[in-house]
Order: sequence, then structure tokens, then C-alpha cells
Amino acid sequence: MAAFIAPAVGLAVGRAQGRRSVSPRSVRPCRVGVIPPPVRSARPALRMATSLTKEKGTPERPYKIVVLTGDGAGPAVTDVAISVLESVGSFADIHFDFERLPYGTSGDDTAVSADTIAACERADAVLRGPQGKTRADSAHESLRVGLGLFAQLRPVTVNEQLVAQSPLRPDIVTGTDLLVVREVSGGALPYTTDAEGDDEESASSVMSYDTAAVERIGQVALSAAGLRSGRVVNVDKADVMNVSAFWRRKLHSYFAKAAKNRPEISLDDLYVDDFCREVVLRPRAFDVVVTSNLFGDLLCETVAALSGPQRLSPSAWFGDKVAVFGPADVYNLSAYPESTMGKTIRNSSLVANPVSTIRASAMMLRYALAEPAAANLIQQALARTMDAVSTLDAPAYAGMQEMLAGNAPLVDAAGFGDAMLSSLDFMKQYEYVCAPEECGE
Repeated sequence: MAAFIAPAVGLAVGRAQGRRSVSPRSVRPCRVGVIPPPVRSARPALRMATSLTKEKGTPERPYKIVVLTGDGAGPAVTDVAISVLESVGSFADIHFDFERLPYGTSGDDTAVSADTIAACERADAVLRGPQGKTRADSAHESLRVGLGLFAQLRPVTVNEQLVAQSPLRPDIVTGTDLLVVREVSGGALPYTTDAEGDDEESASSVMSYDTAAVERIGQVALSAAGLRSGRVVNVDKADVMNVSAFWRRKLHSYFAKAAKNRPEISLDDLYVDDFCREVVLRPRAFDVVVTSNLFGDLLCETVAALSGPQRLSPSAWFGDKVAVFGPADVYNLSAYPESTMGKTIRNSSLVANPVSTIRASAMMLRYALAEPAAANLIQQALARTMDAVSTLDAPAYAGMQEMLAGNAPLVDAAGFGDAMLSSLDFMKQYEYVCAPEECGE
């Protein structure tokens, strides 16, 4: 089983020519007790089982990143994310080795080939572009099964650039920063067609979990909580479902053992219907939310709407060997400008929007590569860029008119990428690093 807790990581800040700046190697990980952490430390990162004894990300040992370019506008938005990572790498002296591989209809014979799966398993991380318009033509399930992915991390952050889009009042939603930890390998999903006894008059689905699966997702939730506030809320339906009652018992049993000497960790429970109400009334009250596959599928879309209808959310999918980062939407119609789905949004053509893929690259730096300071740089640059320009699909969404009234130029994916690089170039002249508890997702 992969270890998800990395050593604490610090951000060293020096002075140059009278101003504070980030020195190239200052964003590298350091072990507490070996290199004294700075006064202002960055949040450590969930991390796959890789050793820090031989430092990666150097010219001699660059991070190996497999890029699954995807379909539609997938190649365009992943190219933007790669250019952003390369710019941050030149800033922070972090080196990458990108390998682009086909994913979806870009493949020759299969959506995800055995060679692609093997390459992903050898990589330090996988960056995935949007792919597939429907479940029928999606490669995501093949990727999940092939890599043994079992946990999804879905951050929801409502910063000032997104408040205008939210359906909730600014005083309720501003500052929302929560993380849904969803088990994705079991429960009532994925869909199967071999349920014995199903006929034209009835049907059934089985929802089941064993102790190992609950403890495995419990480890991820505990690790995430340790990097944040320590507060975890379990969402289930233990009052009426045996499997949820089992889930709750096993999760509490695991936390009681694993967090025995960690008083900063707390685990509370909410029924799924109560959570749906409370997260709308007081979203800032939640930090880490852990739940099962089916409930997580529903809740992730609910909480994503807190930041508005524009599809800008990233996600991370973890397995024992590697993690996959990409847009939260498995079937991202905004990657297909020709899609008739655009007719449902004020007759506007949907266009490629690279924001979710850029955010996914920041998650990759934080959670797979233990480079939280570099992740912060991307998030700071993204906020600055979203203040300066808007993507071409922005006018289709309610709430964006307020932002567009400031005459922010509308740009395509490449134009947004250029604006991101300009923001990063500007930030290289000054210290633009935030406290990770304020801007880290």
C-alpha cells in the first residue's frame, strides 16, 4: 500500500536587492529535523511511495510525467498546462520529462492501451486531458481499472474570482475551501450488467464494502486532514443502510487506531441528506469530507456548484502505484466546441477552457510530487490571470457579466496560456507565494 504522508515541506524565503523573492532551490522539500523549517512553512503533500533520499526534479533525475492528451480540445489544454509547468519549473529549478501518450479516440486500437497503462505505472504522476462525450466512448473507466485507482480528491475553492458565479450570497460562500475524499473502487459503482435475477420488470444493484476498502480510504482522508485543519466529516446513510452502518463503524475504528496520539484530528458524521442541506447553508464549516462511491458521485457535483456553473474544477485519482490528475469532469463537453450541449447554455458554443487542467497540474505538484510551493505559484498566477482575462465561454454563464463589465479580454485556450506565462514572468520579479492554508487546494 502506498504511503500517502510526505515529510513536512518548507518554503525558504530569501532577500534579493531589497525585496523578498523565491530562490530557485528554495521550493524543494526538506525533512524536519535535518533542514530547519522556515518560520512560515508550507503545507506538506499527499505523496505516493517514493523516496526523498535521492532527490527528484533535478536535471539528472527529472520528474517523469505521462500526459494523456485526450480528445477534442484535450491536446490544446494539456499543452497549456505543460507550458505553465515548464515556466514554474524554470522559476523554481524543478525539471520535468513529459511523455505524451494517446488517450481515448486518439489511440489506434483501444481507448487505453496496455503500453499506456505500463507507462503510467512507471511515471511519477499522470496528467490527463478531457476525453469522451458519453460513458460509451469514455476511456476513464479503463484507466481507473488498469491503474487500480481507488480514491478521488475533489477540491472546491471559492476565491474572489469565482464569487460572482456562485448561486449563493457572497457572505455565505466566499472563502469556501473544502476537499471531498471519495472512494471510487467499490460500493454501488461502477455500473455492472450481470446482476443475477434482473428482468424487464425489476432490477437491482449491489452496494458493498469490506474492511480493507474502508480502511484504505480512511488512510487517505486521515492524511489529507493532517495536511489541513485536522477536521474530517464522514457522510453516509447509516440510519437506514447496513452497508453505511458498516462503513461508519470501520472508519471510526480505523481513525481510533491510526490517530490515537493525534488530538488535532477529529472525525464527525453526517447523514448524506443532512450534509446536502448544511453544505449549502454553511459551506465554510467543512474541510475534509470522506464518503463512499455513490454518495461521492452525487456530492462532488453538488459542492462543485458552490463556485458556479462554469466547469473549472480539478481532481486527483490515487492508486497504489501512481496518481492521475485532470479536469474533474470525466466527460468534459466543454472540450468539444462542436457539441450541441452548447445550445442549452444561451445558444453559446462551448469552447476549450484550460483552467481545470491548469489547476490539476497544481494539484499534481502538491499531492504527487511534494512541491507545494510550486503549486502555490501556479495558483497565485491563475488568480492574477483570471483578474486580467476571461475565457471565450465566460459570457455563457450567469454571474460572469459583472466580471466582463470591466472589459477583461476574452481569450481562447492558447491566449489564456500566454496570459498565465505573463503572470508568472511578472511574479518572478517579486515574492508571490501565499500561505498554503489560504490558497492551497
